[in-house]
Amino acid sequence: PLSAVELNALIDFRDAFNAHGSLDTWIDSTQPCTWTGVLCDCEALSPPISCDNYDYSDLNHVLGLKFNGYLARSQLEGAIPTTLTALNFCSHIQFNHNHISGSIPSQLGQMTQLQILDLSHNSLISSIPC
Repeated sequence: PLSAVELNALIDFRDAFNAHGSLDTWIDSTQPCTWTGVLCDCEALSPPISCDNYDYSDLNHVLGLKFNGYLARSQLEGAIPTTLTALNFCSHIQFNHNHISGSIPSQLGQMTQLQILDLSHNSLISSIPC
């Protein structure tokens, strides 16, 4: 199972967005790696990454979050929660084509594993942190 820190970060994410039903499968008692948009498998990421760079025995970590509102019937609405930075192994965050507003949390710049951050086609008012 995921660590309590990662699980709480995902629950905060779920609670922060009005997703018009697209996060209804995110039930606290289920395995988060089966939730819509949560990627825990290196090969499931696009583009895929090599798991050789990770030092852990099992893949029970969130490696990516993918919510492309352009393809999904429901779009995310709201602000990006700062608790996403608790997803230490996350290398992909793809929230393009949604209705995300507010500023980009500067803490995202501290996510050392983050390789892809796609926030295009939203209503954000700040620059991408580095």
